[in-house]
Amino acid sequence: MTKAIRITALIICMAALIGLLGCGAAPANTAPPSPETAGAEGKTVAEKMATGGYAYIVDKMQPELKKTLKTNVLEAAWQAEAAGLGAYVETGESTTSESDGLAVVQTTVKLEKGEMLVTTSFDGDMKIAGLYIKRTSGAAAGAIELELPEGAREISITLFAGTEKELKGMVILPAVWGENAPAVVFAQGSGSTDMNETIGPNMPFRDIAYGLAAQGIASVRYDKMSFSHPELFADRTFTVDLEYLEAALEALRVIREQGAGQVYMLGHSLGGMLTPYIMQQSQGGFAGGIIMAGSPRKLTDIAYDQNMEMVNLMGTVEQVLNKVAVDSEKSKVDKIDSLSEEDLLKVTLFGMPGPYIKHLNGIDAAAVAVENGLPLLLLQGDEDFQVRKTRDFEPWQAALSELGDKAQYKTYPGLSHLFLAAHGGISVGLEAYATPDTVDQTVIDDIARWILGDK
Repeated sequence: MTKAIRITALIICMAALIGLLGCGAAPANTAPPSPETAGAEGKTVAEKMATGGYAYIVDKMQPELKKTLKTNVLEAAWQAEAAGLGAYVETGESTTSESDGLAVVQTTVKLEKGEMLVTTSFDGDMKIAGLYIKRTSGAAAGAIELELPEGAREISITLFAGTEKELKGMVILPAVWGENAPAVVFAQGSGSTDMNETIGPNMPFRDIAYGLAAQGIASVRYDKMSFSHPELFADRTFTVDLEYLEAALEALRVIREQGAGQVYMLGHSLGGMLTPYIMQQSQGGFAGGIIMAGSPRKLTDIAYDQNMEMVNLMGTVEQVLNKVAVDSEKSKVDKIDSLSEEDLLKVTLFGMPGPYIKHLNGIDAAAVAVENGLPLLLLQGDEDFQVRKTRDFEPWQAALSELGDKAQYKTYPGLSHLFLAAHGGISVGLEAYATPDTVDQTVIDDIARWILGDK
């Protein structure tokens, strides 16, 4: 994979919902296509994704999506999400439903070592209005196996049981588990990931949960809403409340039922950015928070910087053209507060729906954290190429100065965005995630020591 493509993949990982590559809208006064027509085209799109027919897919998109979802973006997204699953075998069955005036087609794609699900939304003109990919099996092919700590119990749970939002989850109770023992609720980074936050052959949330259990700390982790229910995100009105908040608060309720005392919110990447907000909305439910590779900046500012990094790697002509496109996206973001609700529903900003960005950009993570007044532990890998130490981690320290010793900061030489060894260094990008590894034990020890110690 070229370096330019690696940078593009990074934009998807941090500045959009991984898997949910783009989300458009149904044109006014048009009916969705028939299930038969949409279903047949959905299967074609799924096969093209799996076999490199990205130009075909881009050609079928709504004009707004074409501005951000280029062929190299689709290629990078597929390679990152399907890493380790092998070559294309066949396209399976598809199902079609209707949502928000769009026909939504879900198609299974079988690869040599697992399966992917491709969800495509079509408007009445049979233009692609949304595209979502996720792996549904073989997610951790080649992962390092870990044994549950001696005496610990791992309990399968279902959040929102009996509703359209059911999520699979897992509670781990340590060997010594008494009343008021500490616990952690996890929140993944951006994208559609399972309860282990599986990326290639790595499962950072599993590693941390097992490591904390060995030190007497319970935890609850769960599949992300966008991982289990992409159909709920076909409606462009969704916000981080659906993506993050609702599940985190339900997980808090579940771990409380298990007898937990002080419960801590642990968020990674975008989940880390939203940790103060989730704590605020819990109305006293959390005793503190752990922010791993989070940023106090707006997501659109991060997206702009990442896009410009990609542009700067291009040739002279491409630089000029693409800089205009990126600056155009930034200009749209700057005008977001002046848009009517109707126009907000139509606009896409760095590949993300207008309502989502307006709500997310309205959350000042640092200000909320100060208002909460709760202890925070902020962690950063020095070799993180997605959330940078200088422009994303260090600003926390100034922004949270009012918290004094309640905010503690730790950095880790040689560790990546996933808090694994950054094989090859910061310049390698996503390729570092293809090496099976586990979260550095020092990171787990620091989290446990902070939770169990005086704050």
